[in-house]
Amino acid sequence: MIEIKNSLRRIFHSYAKETLDYHDLKEATEIFKTSLFNWHSKNFLENLDRENLIAENGIAIGPYWAAMCLDDLMRTRQFIRGITKAFDEKLKKQSSIEVIYAGTGPFANLLLPIFQEYKTHQIRYTLVEINPISFSILQGFMEEFNQEDLDITLVMADASKLKLDPKRKPDIIISETMQAGLKSEPQIAISQNLLNQADEDSILIPQNIKLSLGLSTNRSSNKEYKIEEFYKTSLVMEVNKSTLKKYPNGFPEVQTKFLQKDLNINSHLSLLTEIQIFEEEALKINQSGLTNPLNVAALSQQDIIADYIIHTKYQLGQNPELIIKIM
Repeated sequence: MIEIKNSLRRIFHSYAKETLDYHDLKEATEIFKTSLFNWHSKNFLENLDRENLIAENGIAIGPYWAAMCLDDLMRTRQFIRGITKAFDEKLKKQSSIEVIYAGTGPFANLLLPIFQEYKTHQIRYTLVEINPISFSILQGFMEEFNQEDLDITLVMADASKLKLDPKRKPDIIISETMQAGLKSEPQIAISQNLLNQADEDSILIPQNIKLSLGLSTNRSSNKEYKIEEFYKTSLVMEVNKSTLKKYPNGFPEVQTKFLQKDLNINSHLSLLTEIQIFEEEALKINQSGLTNPLNVAALSQQDIIADYIIHTKYQLGQNPELIIKIM
């Protein structure tokens, strides 16, 4: 565990650098990941399970995939930077804070490098994980890791339905239970449930998620997107404190019109994701696996004979996703 804590200090400071040092970040992350996997192999006979869990409001990814999220360097860096800034913001105004982290996976990746840096502050943590295998690993790991009397409560539950102790309303809600396009995982259901049990001045991490439709020229499927290649984008959905409270029963359908003259030049339709984690800490289009553009449709030139109306509506439930219909 000493090796892990040393790697945590290094990775925290690598993430905290204002100037992105990709080589240092990659090296620190590899050491961090190796330490976690080595700890697991010493304490558990089987390899990390890869099977996803199908829950009422979306899938909970398997322990292996949750741990491997560390490989998405920009995702982890930006979330940890955003979370620490949210901590600092709250600690300026109050002497103690309540933090809930929903969907931790087996190692609570987004808070693990932060725990030691804030151990002198009065912070109560609640870590929530639905997958029983991930939760079992998390229990063993935190029992060994938490030798400094950090106030950490572990809860195995579906965070989209969890009822919180009203005496422990969260000041900061953290959930990164999502994929690009808000597909498959229960980000919205979890955020909505926990936010409804928090005070008005609570901080939601991420602060805002934008889904947009973008037009670009046709491309081969293996070519990487670049932000500037999108000719026209149209916002179809935002997820933040305001919209989650405004639409308690689901987000409304949105109609987007693309003109024939635009489609003649840019005949590829994509779903774009942008994430504001906290204040200026963000993930732009194609900066992370969470913000990779998703192909919707390639409209051949002969099909483009008129304006197109695109209907979009977010579907909640066991298979959450943005339903897109081209008319």
